[in-house]
Amino acid sequence: PYTRLHKSLITAQFPLTAMTLYLLPLLYGLLGAFTFVLRSLSIEPQRLTYSSASNTKYRLRIYLGALAGLVVVWFVPVESAPTSTTFLKALTPLALAFLAGYSVEILFAGLDRLVNAFTHTEAEKPSR
Repeated sequence: PYTRLHKSLITAQFPLTAMTLYLLPLLYGLLGAFTFVLRSLSIEPQRLTYSSASNTKYRLRIYLGALAGLVVVWFVPVESAPTSTTFLKALTPLALAFLAGYSVEILFAGLDRLVNAFTHTEAEKPSR
């Protein structure tokens, strides 16, 4: 029933799928975080705001960026393709991973709001 070529194709799909779903988003998030850190490092000396605490802050930023790139693709369907002309719908999952790595604050603020929506009672929710 299955030819040798078909078996080889099925065998090759597993690492390709794992790379697409896990490794590439992590690397794109890492790339986004590196981009943010490099951009920030180019601005801080001009403003004379760089300190030794910045090293720790940027190191953590890189780890969070990699994690954010991985997390954001969990919320994007695998078969997502550009089906609309709106900006966010036209972005690929890897582009979203890059953006998440670059702007980890936005991603984690959104996750915090989602968790708070389910964990706080109406009396505890802040009024706006």
